[in-house]
Amino acid sequence: MSLPAGSTSFPLAGSIVVRSAYGPVYVIPPTLKPRRIGGAQVLPTARPDAVWIIGGRRNRAIMVTGSGRRIAGPVPGLPDSRRYPVGLAVRGGLVVAPVYDDTGPLSQLTGLWLWNPPRGPALRPVVRGCSMALAAHGTLLAWLRCYPNDPGRVSLRITDTATGATRAVANPRGAVPFLAEQPAAAFSPNGRWLVGYYAGATTGGYGYGLGLVNTRTGAARIIRGAPVPDATVGTPIMWTGDSTRVFFATGASDPDDNNPWADGTVPLATYRIGARSADDVRLHETGATLLGVLPVPGG
Repeated sequence: MSLPAGSTSFPLAGSIVVRSAYGPVYVIPPTLKPRRIGGAQVLPTARPDAVWIIGGRRNRAIMVTGSGRRIAGPVPGLPDSRRYPVGLAVRGGLVVAPVYDDTGPLSQLTGLWLWNPPRGPALRPVVRGCSMALAAHGTLLAWLRCYPNDPGRVSLRITDTATGATRAVANPRGAVPFLAEQPAAAFSPNGRWLVGYYAGATTGGYGYGLGLVNTRTGAARIIRGAPVPDATVGTPIMWTGDSTRVFFATGASDPDDNNPWADGTVPLATYRIGARSADDVRLHETGATLLGVLPVPGG
C-alpha cells in the first residue's frame, strides 16, 4: 500500500488509523480488515483508544473510539484551523502551531499552544518564540528551538506541558536535530526513549540519520547503520508496543534516491534498543509505506 503526500497514519489501541490525503478515515485492526469511522481530518488524543475527527460544513470536532462510537462532542473546531493545524496530542489537549512555509523566514514560527476542544477555542501558550513540535507522549512534548538570526542553530527540548518544566537535550557531536516539513520523531510507548532525525557528519557521510534520546537523562546519540537519504518530508518512525524496537522508512521506495544502504531497494529498517546498529528489513517493494506496527494476533 502506498499513501500520497498529506496522508495520516498512527497507532490506536493495537490497530492503525489511516486517512489517505483527503479521503475517509479507516481503522485497520490486526485482522487487516479496514473499518471506516469517519470522513474528515483525524487527530490523535491522549487516550490510547480514541481519536478526534474534525471537519464538516460546521467545522465540528468529535471524539470516537476505534469502533466509531462517539464519546465526546460535537464541539466547535478552531475558527482559523488552516493557520493553526494540529497533529500532536498531550494529556490535556492538542498541540497547535502556526503553518510553516519553508520558503519563508523562521521568524514566522512564533510558539506552540495547547487547545482543549471541549473547553472551546481558547489557546494556552506552552512555548514562546521560534519553535516546532516534534512528538508527544503523556504530558511530554518534544520540540525544536530555532533561532531566526542563525538558521543553522537548532536545539532539542522536552517540555512537561502540565508543569512547564523543560529539559534541553545536548546535540551529539557533529549532528543537529533536523527541522523537517512535518513532525518527524516518536516517543517510545513507555516514554523512556525519543527517536528523531538528525543532520550532520556523524550519520555515515554528511546527510541524515536517526538519533536516540534517553528522556530520563537527556543523553543523545546517533544510531549507527541508520542512514536516511532524505528526511526533509519527515518519513514515519514507529515503535513496537513493548518499547524495545523502532521501525522507520529509509527512503528507498523512490528508485531515484541514492540510497546508502548495502541493499538499496530496502524501504524499511529497524533498530532494537541496546543493539550496536540498525538493520534493514528485507522487504523489496517499490512505493512501500510504513503505516504502523501491530502485535501478532494471539501472540
